Amino acid sequence: MNADLKTAKSRKTCKNILDSARKVFSEKGFNSVSVKDIAKEACIGHGTFYLYFQDKKDVFNRLVEEVEDDLYTAFEGGVDLEIDYAEGLSAYRALRKDIAAVFKSFRRNYDIIRLCRELAGLDLEFADKYYKIRLRLIERSERIIKKTALAKHVDPKISAVAISGLIEGAVEELLNETNPHRIEMDEDKLLSTVAKMYFKLLI
Repeated sequence: MNADLKTAKSRKTCKNILDSARKVFSEKGFNSVSVKDIAKEACIGHGTFYLYFQDKKDVFNRLVEEVEDDLYTAFEGGVDLEIDYAEGLSAYRALRKDIAAVFKSFRRNYDIIRLCRELAGLDLEFADKYYKIRLRLIERSERIIKKTALAKHVDPKISAVAISGLIEGAVEELLNETNPHRIEMDEDKLLSTVAKMYFKLLI
């Protein structure tokens, strides 16, 4: 990114570009979008765009960074298991709260995650970014597992990979509306079911 974002105006312009890019990427896909499309959506000139970003890949990379910051972390009603346990939440309720935060973040960021996953098969740089996103969930699951009796009997990292796959698969089934074979599910029931399965694995 080229522009200095110290002023409120420059930060607002940058956010406008990112929001506009996210919209057109979601509608057209990464490969079909041009800088012209992003600038048109943002109601800015090409020159203004290039003050902030080098090209459309630079914009997309920034959007992925925002997803990484948000996904699996505690932004909105964030989850800190140590604090939850200290405040007396049961292990199940704390775990359900954690998974709910993951579901919400997936929903907020599904458009970019989906594109990043699709691009991972075509570009090693995108593949690296996508697997870093997945690693956030795996590491979070591993930290939870290490707090439980399960850690004495299984490899926490391998278990985290398996459990993270369970969560990812459930969320993908819930959110991927382009899949003609998608199974319709109630989100609350899905969350409750996944949390119970996760909890049963840990105790």
